[in-house]
Amino acid sequence: ATDLSVVVGAELTAHGDIINASIKLVEPSPVSDGRFAQLFEATRRAIIRCSPFDLPREKFAQWRNIEVVANPEGIVSW
Repeated sequence: ATDLSVVVGAELTAHGDIINASIKLVEPSPVSDGRFAQLFEATRRAIIRCSPFDLPREKFAQWRNIEVVANPEGIVSW
């Protein structure tokens, strides 16, 4: 799983809420196998659960669009 990584992009509102329809897979494109699709879906759900983000409104132009890099490295399963 060391080569497994996705980049997920999303847009936020000025209040730090994720705009769900804006969440998209940035890399890899196209998805080469189902592992990447599963990691994208897990990352998408995690981003939605973490919303709203507490970010400084005066810097909204800087954080309006975000990209999250996700990989399973270091994830512990119970």
